[in-house]
Amino acid sequence: KQWYQRRVAITAGHMYLGGCEEQVFRSKNYPIHGVPQKKIVYPISKKHDCRHTFGENYVYLACSGLCRSSVCPLVPVTRDDCSGNIPQRTFSLAKNSYLTVVTPTGRNYSADLFACKNKNCVTYDKVCDLIDDCNDGSDEVNCSNHFECNDSGEYIVLTKVCDGKLDCFDSTDECNAMCTKHVIDGPAVLGWLAGVFGIVILITNGGVMYSVISKVRKLKKKKDRLRLCVDTTA
Repeated sequence: KQWYQRRVAITAGHMYLGGCEEQVFRSKNYPIHGVPQKKIVYPISKKHDCRHTFGENYVYLACSGLCRSSVCPLVPVTRDDCSGNIPQRTFSLAKNSYLTVVTPTGRNYSADLFACKNKNCVTYDKVCDLIDDCNDGSDEVNCSNHFECNDSGEYIVLTKVCDGKLDCFDSTDECNAMCTKHVIDGPAVLGWLAGVFGIVILITNGGVMYSVISKVRKLKKKKDRLRLCVDTTA
């Protein structure tokens, strides 16, 4: 129990040939008075491909300089942050120069917080996890592990891009330059009928209406037309 309080395993590193290494993890605010140091354990390798890693694992690797091309998504958390969703905040001195926000975890305190642009804060497991947890998209901005659908604002894993299946509500995961296809707009009335038909199918199959309607509204702000995917190599 004490071992896991002090160390965070990035992956099942002991299953890899060559074993594991560990190092002290330092966020953008460390050192912080009253917050113990955290050690991460990871498979022995100079650099890791973090494009298929998510949440706190992505944060620990990217912010420890262990990713090949991914940058650290964290920013310093100051006393003005987290007021949106943590009204009763606790502060501690960071880097002997400014106050940062910490949260109680049993007998200790933790500083594993990501500062959203809208003054909310989320924990590391909600950063770069394909979900807009901040409600302003800032927790998914500096992440190299996803594809953002252009109009609907969804996030999907990179392996779903150009795989022949439409995963984005706006079809942009298959209709883009990487897939050698582009989107053209059909007649507006066809787009309206297609949207109605799709919603009817989702209702009869028990789909979640709130999610569908919100995505349709986002698309209607762009263009209320049927979008067609055309191969640019033809």
